[in-house]
Amino acid sequence: METDYQMVCDWWMAHEWPPVPACTLPKNGLVVEEDGKPLAAGFLYGTDSDLCSIEWIVSNPEAPILARGVAVKKLVKSLTELGQKMGYGVIMGWLLSKSLMRVYSEEGYLKGDEGLTNMFKRFQ
Repeated sequence: METDYQMVCDWWMAHEWPPVPACTLPKNGLVVEEDGKPLAAGFLYGTDSDLCSIEWIVSNPEAPILARGVAVKKLVKSLTELGQKMGYGVIMGWLLSKSLMRVYSEEGYLKGDEGLTNMFKRFQ
């Protein structure tokens, strides 16, 4: 788990994203591999309602682009199935990437609001 976290942090930094602190990540996360090589990772956040969300999807920047694309599709599908198995009725994602929006659309997700600004406040 700790080695996966460091790997995902390295990926985020390579994609010029600040690493997400481990204390803010949910317990439900997946890494998609092909032939033992990790290609993509993401997380499923649960709530105390019928809603959960898929967040912090990132791919291995050293993997071939096509392999990354296939892995991200598999990741979104797997996280969606996990949310459904856990009993959630609605799964959301907040996206900026057009290619990731296509992946979600192919998995049956509907488009909601556009042009959102994500705001957060840290207490640490």
